[in-house]
Order: sequence, then structure tokens, then C-alpha cells
Amino acid sequence: MHPEYWGRGYATDASNVLLDFGFSTLSLHRIVATYDPDNSRSAKVLTKLGMSYEGRLLNHLRIKNI
Repeated sequence: MHPEYWGRGYATDASNVLLDFGFSTLSLHRIVATYDPDNSRSAKVLTKLGMSYEGRLLNHLRIKNI
């Protein structure tokens, strides 16, 4: 999301819609989210959504040329 729109609750609102769709419409059992550990605001959004921290993934992304 563009930084101009940070802190307005848009990420939380959009995520709530996605979670509702996933659980209600698609009947999913679990939805997983990841975030950059240096981004405490993203962690706060996930906490507000009721998601729980289960662990840290190490080396789970393959980034070309790094």
C-alpha cells in the first residue's frame, strides 16, 4: 500500500473482507499471513485481525541476484 494511505485502517478493512470471504465463502480451515519482521505496523494489523504468531520463517523466499 502506498505510504500516503498508511495508518487509515485500509489494510485492516481489506484484510477483514478477505478473511471473511476465505472462511465463509470458500470454507477454508486456515489462512496464513507473512510480514516483514521490521514492519511492526503489519504485525499490528495481523494482531487486530485476531491472527496469532506461530513462528518465524527463515530463508523461505528466493530472491534473484541476492
